[in-house]
Amino acid sequence: EKGTSTLAGARDVVAAIQRAVQATLAEPASRGLTVRATGGQFLAEESERIIRRDLIRSFSASIGLAILLLALCLRLRLHVVLLLCIPTLWGTGVGGGLFAVLRPSLAVLSLGCSAILIGLGVDFTVHLASAALAARADGLDAREATLRALRETRGALALAAFSSMAAFLAFLAADQQILRDMGLLTACGLLACLVGALGLLPVFLLVVKTGGKAQAPRDLGVGLACRLAAQRPWAVLAGAALLTALALACVASSPLEFEKDLRRLHAKGSEPLAAQDRIEEVFGGSQQSLVLLLEAAD
Repeated sequence: EKGTSTLAGARDVVAAIQRAVQATLAEPASRGLTVRATGGQFLAEESERIIRRDLIRSFSASIGLAILLLALCLRLRLHVVLLLCIPTLWGTGVGGGLFAVLRPSLAVLSLGCSAILIGLGVDFTVHLASAALAARADGLDAREATLRALRETRGALALAAFSSMAAFLAFLAADQQILRDMGLLTACGLLACLVGALGLLPVFLLVVKTGGKAQAPRDLGVGLACRLAAQRPWAVLAGAALLTALALACVASSPLEFEKDLRRLHAKGSEPLAAQDRIEEVFGGSQQSLVLLLEAAD
């Protein structure tokens, strides 16, 4: 049928066959019969469905983990940190809108960068909020602390954003449309997250209540590591050289190999691939675009 090669057509084909299979297996004469299906439409439908589910999970998990880490390191309550994350979420949405203006369509695989965008975009919030809270711990009021943090970090934030955007915009030279879309979408999101950090975040920092005397953010042991490096630079260099030698030895003893089995690109436990494996085991394989495998108890 015309149009079945599209994703929407593949979903329609899969749904129609599944309805027919369920109706057939419900009849008494079909007792003991199993039906499995494979082919381009089934692989496309399964991939799109599982990728969409995985993207929702990874995007939600990235937001949740970012909020928990910020709450721990900035010494703030969860609802306050959620307020500080609004510029990043706003930037992610606005970046998507900017991409929509530049491109009329988007492959679902390109949305795999959404969790990456949250991780990169929240960096602007981390740097600016940390500087502002550290200034508060030094005794400045909210306004002066925020202004000082802006002066200290705005140049570095802009440079970090533009360098990351340049790296992702390099994807536009790729032949794969998925990579081009991913690069452009991430670059648009980073630009919007930077605008949100420099424009919206200072407003939220002015109303953040630290509760009691302001405390400087936790450095997670980085300060101690820096002091040790300053006190014993040669020991640090020797340790780095040793780790480099060990890494090279591991790569040399067990070199990495590129995956050659294209079936590994699909989801773990794929039903269409399991049907293909069974067909290959019994019949030696099939080149048909759509195959139904029927097996009875006998």
